[in-house]
Amino acid sequence: MAILVKLAQDVTLQTIGAAHEALCEAFMGGQDVDLDVDRLEQGDLGVVQLILAARAEAEANHRQFRLTAPANPVLISLLARTGLYPQTHADIDFWFHGVIPA
Repeated sequence: MAILVKLAQDVTLQTIGAAHEALCEAFMGGQDVDLDVDRLEQGDLGVVQLILAARAEAEANHRQFRLTAPANPVLISLLARTGLYPQTHADIDFWFHGVIPA
């Protein structure tokens, strides 16, 4: 069973501390982690970096890290603006659950 972490509506460099702490606690639990990004309405590069770091942490420790649903429009826009729009099959599966949004 995975630990569920829900992002707040506003996750920017100024407010990212709570999300970072929640993810760290979840990973310390030694289980897989599911991240709910549905409520995200405001974000910046920091939230993308946090998700990428959590994904790398999970991979390094042989755990699953998943989004509970495909990236929402705010996250899609952030990925595009930061130049980190998924290109590989693994990235498309992670961010969009295998279906690139139109």
